Amino acid sequence: MSKRFTWLLSFVSAGALTALVLVGCGSPSSSTASSSTSSTSSTTSSSTTTATATATAAPTVTACNQLPNFVSASPVGDFFGIQFPANTVADGVIPPTAAAGQFQIVGANFCTNNSTTQLTVTGGHGSVSFLAALLFEGWAHATTFPFDGYLQQACSTGTTCFSNTGNNDQLAVQNITDNGHGVISYRLVYASAPTTPTCNSNFTSSPTPGFFPFLTGFTPPVPLPPLSRLSPDSAAGIVGTDICSAGTVASVTTFMTHYLAAAGYTKVASDGRCVYTAECWTSASSALSWNVTDPTNWLIAYHHS
Repeated sequence: MSKRFTWLLSFVSAGALTALVLVGCGSPSSSTASSSTSSTSSTTSSSTTTATATATAAPTVTACNQLPNFVSASPVGDFFGIQFPANTVADGVIPPTAAAGQFQIVGANFCTNNSTTQLTVTGGHGSVSFLAALLFEGWAHATTFPFDGYLQQACSTGTTCFSNTGNNDQLAVQNITDNGHGVISYRLVYASAPTTPTCNSNFTSSPTPGFFPFLTGFTPPVPLPPLSRLSPDSAAGIVGTDICSAGTVASVTTFMTHYLAAAGYTKVASDGRCVYTAECWTSASSALSWNVTDPTNWLIAYHHS
């Protein structure tokens, strides 16, 4: 992230000199008082001059390499095939290793010289803003992003999110900042999708195609692991949903345990609405239970109350 300098001005206050005037002979002369006043005025004037000089000493940023994050930055290379504006540099970031069933999150800071906050990109689609150019490169606007690698979270102010339907990857462009003199800094966070699960025909022919980050119909909605597909599977007295998710039995179990609690659910020993007593979870308004022995075909279900 880009940093800005702030400068602290220190002002020196001259102390007032107090003369004790004695009545009668030996009283201090008026020239002495005048000299003291002149000295005080001189000290105050000197302090003000020093403060003014300090205030005007703040450096002006005219190039990316003057920003702290980009002192040793180099021209941008290939960052997941994204086309950047000319005169762009980046700091180096080593991508972390993602766990099973998790998006791999890679972030890097970028800075473009001689530009504006539009970050104009010139290519086969003409000259358009950087965010618009992404739409020509297979990206579509999105409202959520898996910032922690697992849960889809709302994109906050200052962040523009995209998804790539071709490979399920996601992208967030954050904090586009004008540092003056055409120096524009910003951050990109790239989420590489985990391996798409191989789901059976129940999911490929499901009336609810696509991936679902939450299971609605519950209050609050139930969070689901990355790349989860759904297929209705209800029976007499039971409402059930088959789920096919990326990852392993362990990763799905870890996800559900952590994020159900984060969403406001509590694991209980028993509830008449739970089908699977080993994983019975309730909130103030809902109850559900789940069972996973295969990440590509597991179940969330509950009894009618």
